[in-house]
Parts: sequence; structure tokens; C-alpha cells
Amino acid sequence: MVVASMAPAGAAEHTVTAAPSDESDALGTITPNGVFKPASGYGASDYEAAAVKVTVSGPSTMTKNATYNVKVTGSSKVCGIIEQSVPRQDMKRPYTIPVTLSDLKAGSSRLKVYAVGCSKTDSYPVYGIGYKTISQPVHIGKVTRWVAPASEKASDRKLTVSVTTAKTGVTARLVKGTKTVRTLGTRKARKATFTWAPGKTRPGGYAVTVTSGGTTVRVPTGIADNWAPMNPPFARCKTLTWSYNAANEPARAKNMAVDIKSGFNRITSATGIRFKRVAKGGTISLTWAGKKHFPDGETDADGLGGSSGNGVVATKGTVWFNTASRWVGDPGYGRYDGVPGRGALIVHEVAHSLGLGHVTTTSALMYPVSGVGSPTSLTRYEIAGLNSLYNAKSC
Repeated sequence: MVVASMAPAGAAEHTVTAAPSDESDALGTITPNGVFKPASGYGASDYEAAAVKVTVSGPSTMTKNATYNVKVTGSSKVCGIIEQSVPRQDMKRPYTIPVTLSDLKAGSSRLKVYAVGCSKTDSYPVYGIGYKTISQPVHIGKVTRWVAPASEKASDRKLTVSVTTAKTGVTARLVKGTKTVRTLGTRKARKATFTWAPGKTRPGGYAVTVTSGGTTVRVPTGIADNWAPMNPPFARCKTLTWSYNAANEPARAKNMAVDIKSGFNRITSATGIRFKRVAKGGTISLTWAGKKHFPDGETDADGLGGSSGNGVVATKGTVWFNTASRWVGDPGYGRYDGVPGRGALIVHEVAHSLGLGHVTTTSALMYPVSGVGSPTSLTRYEIAGLNSLYNAKSC
């Protein structure tokens, strides 16, 4: 792993190597989360005298898109590398592996990469270590990807930017192209947090620029048009599978699968996101639930939808329909005395699994309550949100 530990600015790049003949000749062991334990009897001079070479090459000043190549040579016993800060673990050949860093703090940090042997346990023998000192003048730890003024969640309604800098003094701005829309603030410190509520600022794509010590870093952000984020979306340009489990389907929900299929087709037509039905499992699974998910029965929500993932993308979506719901007995995408049919419920919950949250705009499908005059399917707001998250028509 690449371990970030403080080192003097301008420190030279160098390598540390080891000569394995069997596992007992390893420098030590390391766990996947970066805990290194030297082998008994080894010291710094032993590391310098070894034969497996680990070289880390790349720019000394880290930029947003800087890539570092890790090259390991010397022993067939080395199965790959473990490096921290991404973090990730590569157990494959070849040993020249590009690494894009994202979370080193501002200032000078030491990049450390371990060449490791094969192991099926949570501890790997280490046969070589490579170092590189990197300077990162400005590091943006967090910037809100989508600011949603109409979100039901107050935390989504403001822009938040957190920054660490190598030099004292930092200024943050919101820009549209090259034009400054708003100065978010200036702080005489090396750490700063900026927040801003957009109010009636025009929806669209923007960027946050952070400047310190003559270095400017630019990160994209955006203001949502009456849609709100909920969870990270699924990976772009992938066909998402879905399945429907009809077990426990109430008699009044006859032909529910027909309306579910129509709902996915409507989303595809509006956004280009591709879906395919499978018999079971699936990226998004739709099923029925009773008291466990809807303890208040008929008076509870008619459905629930959401997703789980790794924090970057969603990997699994789930939609539950309430077995006690009366709404599910109104088929299709029309109206019943002015109230939408169950198609609106289906698309609303699937949109949750795709990453959209509730909004305060009553004319949007993602408003949490449906009634007379409510949308029967996707509105321009959900289409804008799904296009912003997936941009599927460009795939």
C-alpha cells in the first residue's frame, strides 16, 4: 500500500529492496490495511542490501490527474503490490502498475509501496519497499457533487468544500466557465471549510476553484433543477439487470410485472439507461414485504426503494412494495379520480434505487406524497437528475 507519512520537502526518490529465497528471507509482513511488521533481525541496512527493486515514478508535485507508475523487478515470488491511499491491492502481473492518488494531504508526503508475495491470508510477506516524496500544495478533501435546493434533506441544500493547503491562506470561488459567480470566502489558515446555500442560483454545471500559494485546483460541482441526490448512482454505460419476485403479491396487484416492465422502459426512453430483466437476483430486485418493512400496514408507505454500494458507485438496488397497500390495486400509468395509478409508485421507487431522493417540489414525481393531480410517471425533473447522474445517451 502507499503509506502517507511526513517527509522533508525536496527529499529524493529512492528504492529499498530485498532478496527473497524463501518466505523467511522476506523483510517482514504487511496486512492489506497497511500495518507493516519487520522480520526479526532486519534493520535499515538489511533493506538497502536486498535484491527485489521497487521503483515509484511520477511528478514530484501532485496534480489532480497525476499518475504514478509502480515497477517491481527481481523475483518470481512477488505476486503484486499493496499500496495505500487509493487504497487497493493488485495481485497480478505485470508489475508495472499505474496508481492515481486522491487523498494525500496538502504538504509533503511520503509515498510507500510494498512488493508482496502470494498469500491466502490477511498477511503478506514483503520482499521490497519503494518510496517517493510528493508535494501537494492544495488538497480538496470534500466538495458537494450536486447541490439540491429542492431536496427534502437540509444537508443536500448547500455546497460544502473542505480544504487543506501547504501554505497559510486559501480562497475558494464558485465559477461558471471562467467567470466567478461567487467568492465563497478567504481564510488565513492551512485548513478551511466553506459552505454556501445557492438560493435561486441558476441550475447547471459549475466548478469550485481553490487557490493557495499561487496554486489553483478546480473541482466540478452542480446545482440540481428540482431533483435531489440520494445515493451514488450505478456505474455508467452498463446494462442494469432487474428481477421481480412475485411471492406474497396480493391478489389486487394482478399484472404488477407488466407495469414494472413498462416503468423500466419509460426510464430507458427518457434517459437511455439500459435495463434487462433476469429471472432472479439482478442489479435491482423488486419484491413484496409486510410488517418487517411496513410496520404500520395499510397506513404505512406504499413502497420503499434504495441502493447500497462502495461509496463511489451503487452495486445493488432494492424496491419493496407494501403487501397492505391499496394503491397497488390501481394498475397502469393513468389516473383514478385524478390520482395516479401504481405506475407512478413503481417508477418513484426505482428512481430511488437509481440514486434520486425526495424533493419539496410538489409537481415532481419524487415528491414523497402522491395525490390528485400528482405526476403519473417521470417529469422533466427526474429526467434531468438521471441524465446528470448517468449521461447514458453519450455511452
